[in-house]
Amino acid sequence: MGVSRAPVRDTTREVPAVNTRAFRAFVFAAAPGAGNEARVVVHEPDALRDAEMQRIAAQLGAPVCAFVEHGAARKTRFFTVARELPYCGHGVLAAGAAAMRLDGDAPKARLECGSGPVDLRREAEVITARTRFTPQLRDESADVVRKLEAALGVDEATRTGEPVCVGSIGSPKWLVPVRDRSSLYAIRPDASRLADLSGRAGINGAYVYCFDTVSRDAHAHARSFNPLSGSAEDKATGVAAGALAWRLRTDRAGGGSRFRVEQGLALGALNEIQVVVDEPDVTEIGGVVRLVELATSGGLSLCPSATNSLLCRPRASRTRWIRSG
Repeated sequence: MGVSRAPVRDTTREVPAVNTRAFRAFVFAAAPGAGNEARVVVHEPDALRDAEMQRIAAQLGAPVCAFVEHGAARKTRFFTVARELPYCGHGVLAAGAAAMRLDGDAPKARLECGSGPVDLRREAEVITARTRFTPQLRDESADVVRKLEAALGVDEATRTGEPVCVGSIGSPKWLVPVRDRSSLYAIRPDASRLADLSGRAGINGAYVYCFDTVSRDAHAHARSFNPLSGSAEDKATGVAAGALAWRLRTDRAGGGSRFRVEQGLALGALNEIQVVVDEPDVTEIGGVVRLVELATSGGLSLCPSATNSLLCRPRASRTRWIRSG
């Protein structure tokens, strides 16, 4: 569960630009204009306080901002506009792509995240993020399911006979099956009720899915709702797709170990998340990443009323496509 941070009491502090590198990424993008946005800030160890990272993430306004400590350990943390997350699938791919870029387009990188180490490797244009985390899967209680269905606006005619479960590979989600894409697109959640239920249960929102896919190669089509993160709907959610892959492998005969999950079409652009699961605890998550390095000027302003200097022009010569999976 994410951790909310207390308001910052100090006014302005400057981090020299020479010690700060910033990136913007669109992750799981199948084409330009698609993908889930992430920002990456690479900084010196202990250069940023917790509340300052939260403030920067809120100023940048992306679904997630990854903060990576420069050095051998590369401790990495993830902040939405509202809170810190223990782990983030598209955030870790963005951070890994940035780490490889800083190492001269190295073929691999390791990040130390709150949920454990993450190994990333690149072969040609393919990047793989590999984690070892024992998947957690359990059926949700009937009482919570009734409240969740009410918060999502889902009824018995929309739902399938498969149970709602809680799944986690580092960040717990409700996995909610519905009949088809029409049922999925008709969902209009009550954000306040869903946020309250999520907070009480310690669950980071709902991942609603069906098996009515756009592509023949895909295994599921999904939407993600986590109002606690500060956004109404997520364009592509790696940790949720990873948990769903474990659920599919467990529940569906011949489920295999490789899965493709579609997401984002309800928001205007189809994204694809590739997942590989391997007993007992290996999960690999991948997708297309578009990475742009941003130029910084005058240091990183931490004044609460200032426009963050990371919101400046891209370095035009440093734009490239990276395919990960």
